[in-house]
Parts: sequence; C-alpha cells; structure tokens
Amino acid sequence: MPIRVHISGLTRPEDAGAAAAAGADAFGLVFWRQSSSSVSVEQAREIVAALPKGAMVIGSFVDAVPRTVERTLEQAGLTLALFAGDEDPDYCKPFAGRYVKVIRVRNMASLEAIEGYECPFFVLDGDPAVHAGVREVPFDVLLSRRAKRQGKVVISGGLTHDTVTDAIRSCRPWGVEVSACVEAAQGIKDAAKLARFVALCRSA
Repeated sequence: MPIRVHISGLTRPEDAGAAAAAGADAFGLVFWRQSSSSVSVEQAREIVAALPKGAMVIGSFVDAVPRTVERTLEQAGLTLALFAGDEDPDYCKPFAGRYVKVIRVRNMASLEAIEGYECPFFVLDGDPAVHAGVREVPFDVLLSRRAKRQGKVVISGGLTHDTVTDAIRSCRPWGVEVSACVEAAQGIKDAAKLARFVALCRSA
C-alpha cells in the first residue's frame, strides 16, 4: 500500500489546492492560536471548500475545551481532530472514531502512552516540549519501528526533501506528516516543494 502523505499547517485555499494537485492524502489545519499557522473556523471553511469532496481534513488542537473541538469539527467540516497536547484517554474517549493522537516519543517508556487511546492511527513526534504547528523535530527510527506494534503510525518532525526517503525506508510507517519544509514562507506553502515532497514519498 502506498505511503500516505499528510500536509499540515495549511492556511490558504490555494495551498490546499496545490497540496491536492500534488497528490496528498490528508490535509491539516491548526486551531491552536499560538501557532503561526493557526486558522479561524471561517478560514477553515474556505480551505475545505478548495479540496476535493470527501478529502480527509484534520484539525489540530492543543488542550482545547471539548465543546470547542466539537463545534469546530462540525462548523469547519473536519474529518478528524488531532490532539497534540496533554489530552489523556478520558478526554479523548467522547471523540472515539473522530480523533488521532500525537505521541511525543523520547524513549521506550514514552510509547506506553499509546495504550489507552483508540485511534485509526497515531502521529509520532520527537519532542514532548513542542506542540503542533510550531517547530518540527527529528524522530527516533528505532522507537518509530517499535510503535508500529501498537497500530498505524504517521511520522512527523524533522522531515525534509533530503531525509524523507531514508525515513520511510527505515521506519516503514503508514504515513508521513510535513509542514515547514514545503513552505515558501512561514505559513505559506510552495507548490513545487509540495509536488517534489509527495513524489519522493511515493518513490520511497
């Protein structure tokens, strides 16, 4: 099965269109106000409207009020919520089937955090001190391989055009997520970079 490519941090409809044209499988929007890529519900609607019907659209939240998440999912037309903060399994339970969880991976013990969550897939990031949409950091290959025992994993953090091929071949993840390395400027995607990144993922 081909690797799934998730493009996150979309802020403009034209960037969403470019990501779709490049062949991306999922499209991420950030609803954490401290992120430079944060969008409003109104902006999100415009971005979703620029995507193919039925596209997987994932909204990133960091320790948000559950009611706010529910409202945003409905009003923005999102497929899934991505919880990138300290949300525990009890917080996530009401969103069963509608969320994915970011797991901050530092050591083998940190993988225990996967247990208790019921997600279609997990997003592995390398730095527990950094939240979604701010900075991408390297991940641990061996830990990423081990995490696959718990379910489908998407690797995120530190991926570039120069590293993504080796990362995919080493980890064999279900998917990869990227934001910064496909930008022309902060929060603005580059169509050529998007196309090249997706192509590299497919060839890997």
